[in-house]
Amino acid sequence: MELKDFVSMVEKINNNRTAILDNKNHDYSCKADALANFKRIARAIEILGIDTKSPTGVALFMLVMKVDRFNNLTKNDAKPKCESVLDTVIDGHNYLDFAYALSEEGGLSGVKCEHLPMPLTPGDWRKFENEVFKPLRRVSYNPMGVCYSGQYS
Repeated sequence: MELKDFVSMVEKINNNRTAILDNKNHDYSCKADALANFKRIARAIEILGIDTKSPTGVALFMLVMKVDRFNNLTKNDAKPKCESVLDTVIDGHNYLDFAYALSEEGGLSGVKCEHLPMPLTPGDWRKFENEVFKPLRRVSYNPMGVCYSGQYS
């Protein structure tokens, strides 16, 4: 392959990769903070005590990622650019099924239950919501309300 052909191929790959990155950011995060979803998910994983080193924990991590995407799209009334909201719901159910199957196969080693009172009460969920999502909503990123703006507080 000649250098000019190789460079042309790499440019096409990079353009495609950048378009995918932009579309995924729209669905999972926001323009004001392209990393907001990683920050929210990391906090959720910490609060829930999920061990992402175990197969069950990885499935639960993927579930939290889908819950965050669903929340991002529905709170902002955003039209998805990649998979539909229904696809996100279906993926979430599938990851929950994977987590259950993995826990049945190897126990609940992916969840540190001592971090959470059992069963979870509405107050526990409010605490989770307040610690993970509400701080992000207090910041008004732009006048259109994209991301977690104060209008959702």
